[in-house]
Amino acid sequence: MKFLNIITFLLSFIIMIPAYAGPGHEGNTFSARQKQKVSRWYNKTSVKKGEKIYQQHCASCHQNDASGAKTWREKDGTGYYPAPALNGTAHTWHHSLNALRRTVSMGGKRLGGRMPAFSEKLNEKEIDYVLAWVQSHWSDALYKQWLTRN
Repeated sequence: MKFLNIITFLLSFIIMIPAYAGPGHEGNTFSARQKQKVSRWYNKTSVKKGEKIYQQHCASCHQNDASGAKTWREKDGTGYYPAPALNGTAHTWHHSLNALRRTVSMGGKRLGGRMPAFSEKLNEKEIDYVLAWVQSHWSDALYKQWLTRN
């Protein structure tokens, strides 16, 4: 009878180990599903409004999906830089929110590009909507990096 109790105890202990394993432990079945969601400065409504504005004012240069020109790092035949990707694959995520707002508002001509100033076409709220849509394309990992830089 003692032997059966010991076996029962050991088996129940072995079965319980994964439930008590720390995060990242291979036996912890919950760790893979418990991704920490990054809190962002915008909401779904802002993203939706931003998409409409982006498609109207930005997509012709930066592409409908924010993928930009593949050669954004190289000046074109006229000496200008093409529109970069805004989806997190170019340098946009290196800039603070205020720098991004300034670039949309004042344009990119002062930076060697052709982007016009949008301060006469878009108000501050609309610029924020566009930036919300742009940043919604960034992965959580990239957004976390952006947060730590800014």
